Amino acid sequence: MRRTVSMTNALILVSSSAASVDKLDAIATELCSAQGGWGVGPEWTPPIEKSPLWEPKLDEYFPSMRDYVPDINRPVSTLERVRNVSPEHFAELVSRGQPFVIEDAARGLPLLGKGCDFYAERWPNASMRAEYHDERRTGKEWQIFFDPEEGETKIPLSNPLWWNTQRPAQPRRAMHKHMAGLAGKLSGPYIWHVKDQEPIETKRSVQQHWGVPYFLNESAMNSFESYESFEFWFALPGGGTMAHGDAYCEMTLSMQLKGRKRWRMMMLPPLDSPEHLFNTHDGYIYETDNWVPESETLVSEGEAIIFPPNYMHETYIHPDENDESDCTVATTFQFVYPHSARYLRAFLPRMAMSSLQDEERCVQERWAHLALLDPPSKKAFNGDADHASRVLADMDSDRSGDISYSEFSTFFHESPSRHARWAHQEPYTDGKHHGTSPSPEVRLQMAAEILEANLHNMWSFQDLNRDGLLTAAEIAASAERWRQSLGRYYKTRKQRPRDT
Repeated sequence: MRRTVSMTNALILVSSSAASVDKLDAIATELCSAQGGWGVGPEWTPPIEKSPLWEPKLDEYFPSMRDYVPDINRPVSTLERVRNVSPEHFAELVSRGQPFVIEDAARGLPLLGKGCDFYAERWPNASMRAEYHDERRTGKEWQIFFDPEEGETKIPLSNPLWWNTQRPAQPRRAMHKHMAGLAGKLSGPYIWHVKDQEPIETKRSVQQHWGVPYFLNESAMNSFESYESFEFWFALPGGGTMAHGDAYCEMTLSMQLKGRKRWRMMMLPPLDSPEHLFNTHDGYIYETDNWVPESETLVSEGEAIIFPPNYMHETYIHPDENDESDCTVATTFQFVYPHSARYLRAFLPRMAMSSLQDEERCVQERWAHLALLDPPSKKAFNGDADHASRVLADMDSDRSGDISYSEFSTFFHESPSRHARWAHQEPYTDGKHHGTSPSPEVRLQMAAEILEANLHNMWSFQDLNRDGLLTAAEIAASAERWRQSLGRYYKTRKQRPRDT
């Protein structure tokens, strides 16, 4: 299969056969059967929860953080770096939940090495968000304007100032905690939301130059999602982003197409009570004692960094690591499979107290099936005493008292029960975001991949001891963890401080 594809060929390639679904199923079946979980070896097994709201310490869950001592001036956790990554290895890395770097992520992609002027010359009628706009220090020559439809301050791509002149970023308090140092030294970056803020003609034009990374392009689902959800980040040396957490329920990939970018990252700290909550939007964490990054890593041209939901991060285009006049380019997008299901299981209580639940309803809606093996319901939220016994009765075909992965998969593939049919989902598309829908053949393949993704992510979440079997105790514990995590969120919601 070709490794670099154009927009017009991408969906044709992945729809040519069911090979990608078969490979997906083979990878996951092998891992789930042999290791008792989706892509995670025994050394990554988190301790069984001591209570529904218990969470492991980071150095218990992440081997790379053993002996880690928090120090804002010395992030010590080392991110794993890989090349020539196979689908199996990629799935394993994602499932762990800790960020990692793929050093050859952009190999063969058309936009690799293209500078900011390339985008300005080809799409001069487009506009993008001028992040951290400080109107007191930005004159009219920048042509910055307010877009009322998007509620954002933007600049035309046709204005050459953005890619050859630094624009001072409006600082937050305690900006000395950023890699850039003292407040006022950070230059404002730009975010071009091609995915949902440009006319469909512009989006399709950009997509002709874009390509799916080799480790994702064998999947119809991931090819479509990455083609349709990408955005670009531009920044001059001295630029970067303030520490924040992204509002995505999926995994995020940021690929460096031009220049080098330095990243500092940390897991969202525990949120055990309303007093621990803070605003996770750009820069606000600096005003607290929470910003103690675990890792610092340099992502060079052609590399990509992958990280899970609620991993906070700041970036910096260090002048010593980039040519003074070079405007750097990165593209960021989400993918839906594989997912970091074990990571979500381990830290579900803090996820439920975070903005991902408050703003995006990730725990209550998007991740509920991982814990419930069913869509969310009022009965599940209130406590369903018969949940585990019903699941066992449905899936334990040999009446052994537990569920093998084969029984689990057979039930969801073949049972006419509503408890199985929900997992056969059509891929989501919408007119404004995607512009067009995939062909019927591709939609069928995407639906098949979504089913496999649901199965293997649920299994990874549920099989706590990774013995390759689900017990009634594990099934009940997963549902109760979801229920109590959400229960604490709703109980404390009215006590939440403003701007959290």
